[in-house]
Amino acid sequence: MTWNDAWFDVDETKPKDWKDEQPVVTVGFLLRERPVVTVAHEKVDTDTYRGVTHIPRSMIRKVERL
Repeated sequence: MTWNDAWFDVDETKPKDWKDEQPVVTVGFLLRERPVVTVAHEKVDTDTYRGVTHIPRSMIRKVERL
């Protein structure tokens, strides 16, 4: 999944320093798709996951199934 991350950067103090996007690629178990997409990086047992990331659907650029 490729998505645009929200970020904070202390070095971006002036508008000329601002980035337009911060693209991120995440690979993992797709747990939920709407309204927030949830991806986990590790599956521990039948219903336990670790490294869970929640991404607002509007920030997702592309989803690829492996």
